[in-house]
Amino acid sequence: MPSLSEFLAYVAVLAVANFLTRIIPFAFFSKHKPPHYIEFIGKYFPPIIITILVFYTLKDSDFT
Repeated sequence: MPSLSEFLAYVAVLAVANFLTRIIPFAFFSKHKPPHYIEFIGKYFPPIIITILVFYTLKDSDFT
C-alpha cells in the first residue's frame, strides 16, 4: 500500500495532467482560429451523441 506522501504525489501529478489537458486548447486557440473540422465537431457532435444515447436506451423498451 502506498504511503501518504506517494499518494499525495500521485494526486498532484494527476491534477497537473488534468489541468494541462484542459488549458492547452484554450491557450492554443486563443491566438489561432480553430480548423473547420474542430468547429464542425463542436457544433454537431453533442446532438448526434445524445440522439445515439436515446436510441440505444430505448432499443430494448417494450411500449405495448
